[in-house]
Amino acid sequence: MACERLVRESLARCKKPNVQHILLSLEDEDLKILLKKNRGKECEDMLTKNCLHVACLRAELNDVQGACDKIMEVIHNKSNK
Repeated sequence: MACERLVRESLARCKKPNVQHILLSLEDEDLKILLKKNRGKECEDMLTKNCLHVACLRAELNDVQGACDKIMEVIHNKSNK
């Protein structure tokens, strides 16, 4: 699974423990196939279990601006702490 490789590489290469990991996936309503819904949940669980600072975000299909806003909010909240 691609998510597993990303988590493994991030943990192996990132020497800063306070790095923020952001996972963006589609809302369940936009993932019409159950397999894709389950895979999204598996990726969220994998990140949460293996990385310290995780933000699992959901976005609507074709809402690029909304997705960017959510990501920027996480970044700004992290930098203000």
